[in-house]
Amino acid sequence: MKKGLKSKKTINFQKWIIPIILVSLIIFSILYAQSPYFNSKITGHAFEKISDDEDSIFKSLEKKEKDRKEKKEEKKRKKK
Repeated sequence: MKKGLKSKKTINFQKWIIPIILVSLIIFSILYAQSPYFNSKITGHAFEKISDDEDSIFKSLEKKEKDRKEKKEEKKRKKK
């Protein structure tokens, strides 16, 4: 076998690294753009699970605020 024939059959991987990375990034960006998480950020609609979590967080914050107000009112009543 000649050395020249062997070198022609081998693939130069350094030449293909950058195109492979670019193609994989393009595919990833397309898949990410079609995911419901990305769409929820754009349109403002969230998953039901996330919205339920947000609702529970807001409810707990409202309860804390009510408790603080009640404590302040009780302190004012005790002072009088």
